[in-house]
Amino acid sequence: MKAVTITPKKKASQRTKNRIREHGPAFQFVEEAGGSWLLRSGDWFGWLPLNEFGVEHEQTPKARVNKDGFMGSASREHKVKKGKGSFRRHKKHKKSP
Repeated sequence: MKAVTITPKKKASQRTKNRIREHGPAFQFVEEAGGSWLLRSGDWFGWLPLNEFGVEHEQTPKARVNKDGFMGSASREHKVKKGKGSFRRHKKHKKSP
């Protein structure tokens, strides 16, 4: 579902104006059919004619986010990279005395 913010047009029916006023300008877009949009806002779920309201703002998520930050991205805490001076050879590469 896509989040949209809508406002009634001047020639909108009283029903459309009431729905926008009662359930807020922010709705979830569900489906479009026959010149109407099926919208959801909290408990309310219904059709509004597309020619009676204008879409002010379509809110799209910028990235997929979970509770720890952006999904698929590394943590912001980076480990200190070892320099060439602190390189240790593994046992199989050590020279035998």
